[in-house]
Amino acid sequence: MKNSWQRIILAGLTAMLLIAGTFSLAKAAVFWPFDEEVRITDEAPVQLRNLFAFGQKIEIDADIIHKDLFVIGMIVNISSEVENNLYVGGQDIFIEGAVGGNIFALGNTLRISGVVDGDIFAMGSTIVLEEDAMVHGEIFAGTHVFRLNGQVMDDVSVNCNSAEISGTVLGRFSLKAREKVEIFEGALIQKLFYESPEEAFIAEGAEVRKISYTVLKPTDKPVRDTEFLKGLIRGMAVVDWLASILLGFILIILLRKPTLDIMDNAVRKFGISTAFGLTFFIGVPLAILILLLLIVGYKLALVAGIFAFFIWSLSSTLAGILVGVLLQYWIVRPRKELSAYINWISVLLGVSIFKLLLLLPVLGWLVRLLLVCAVIGAILMCIGSSLKSSAPKSKVEASTHTPE
Repeated sequence: MKNSWQRIILAGLTAMLLIAGTFSLAKAAVFWPFDEEVRITDEAPVQLRNLFAFGQKIEIDADIIHKDLFVIGMIVNISSEVENNLYVGGQDIFIEGAVGGNIFALGNTLRISGVVDGDIFAMGSTIVLEEDAMVHGEIFAGTHVFRLNGQVMDDVSVNCNSAEISGTVLGRFSLKAREKVEIFEGALIQKLFYESPEEAFIAEGAEVRKISYTVLKPTDKPVRDTEFLKGLIRGMAVVDWLASILLGFILIILLRKPTLDIMDNAVRKFGISTAFGLTFFIGVPLAILILLLLIVGYKLALVAGIFAFFIWSLSSTLAGILVGVLLQYWIVRPRKELSAYINWISVLLGVSIFKLLLLLPVLGWLVRLLLVCAVIGAILMCIGSSLKSSAPKSKVEASTHTPE
């Protein structure tokens, strides 16, 4: 159970990679327009296949979503059947429809009341499996409060503060609860292996066929804040991953020409762009420090800091897209121009692999640094070219172009 948070993060990212790798065999995805309130029904003008939806309040009430569903919003209510996998992030998430694949969820409150054929990977403050819910696969969860009222046909692994069980677990139930475990009447657990400061409350009418209890020692309690901090950092990593994917879609859809120019410079002028990027990476922080020491230069330091943060945030997403473009260029036959590979496959596949490089000590970090520096240099070269082309020509240059 010590690695449950890591298992959740890695499983989610790995699954996204596998899905993204097979997307080239599917038709194009459907990107639903962003709005404060989004409601998707069978009256949609297109077939709902590989659907992406973003908004404040999202309600999906179509009969079926073909292939996969990707949803990010504050309040998310999914009543539709999802043919394959469901990827969802939000404040309050309600999943009422059947899911044919796995569920990957990150939110404050998660409530599931439908049938899930695959596994569930979830992080949140409160996770509830309602009475009507049935999960044929496994559950991996990290949460504050875990309530299981439905049925799970396979194993369950949970790291939480408190657990309330009144449903059925036919596999192995591995549980670490830092406060309490309560098993109510009607519960049926095949094998329960749990850690807690005190023994679980087991009501009359509850059936636990095999049980193993390990005392959570007082010496483990100081680690609690550290574990929470680690979980928070990993949760932020998932949010950063989702934000990078969203930014990537914006770049390839709304800013396709500048994105293509940056990719072209980063690939065809890799050495020069990397050198420019390293100079920017080292020189800008030094320049900001010098300006701050001069006191009167604090405003320039602030502007330079904002510009550097903007370039860095943009370059990390573009570096992920670059990874996806290069992978497609090397794998797909016959080869085409780079512009043909700037698509949503590059965003999903490239950004995911770029984030996973953090898990490779030294080598992964070095590759990330080189890619980011190459993209930063490419961005600076594009900015320079744009400024040069927009600058007024000198009199000498104008006279050389005067028609006879």
